[in-house]
Amino acid sequence: MNKAGTVIHPTQHRVLSVRECARSQGFPDHFVFLSDNPGTIKDMHRQIGNAVPPPLAHALSSQLLEGILERLLVKGAQFSDDKPVGQFLQTNPEYLFGTTN
Repeated sequence: MNKAGTVIHPTQHRVLSVRECARSQGFPDHFVFLSDNPGTIKDMHRQIGNAVPPPLAHALSSQLLEGILERLLVKGAQFSDDKPVGQFLQTNPEYLFGTTN
């Protein structure tokens, strides 16, 4: 990578394409990158470079959800179909953060 953040292909004399950069970060091939300036590939490369890779986002969110649910179950939280976890946490934040004053 040079100073401008351009990634050079390891074996060919060229810059990586937007799709190659996206694949290296774990974006699915159907994911579309948009630019305010049509045809500006630099903006799309910047979006990929600044993004949290999807596999990492999935791993983090899965672990956070698992930890939240575990904490709630240890504290004896009761869930139902008409009151899912997100709604339960909004109305009962003490289950996640302790008692509120």
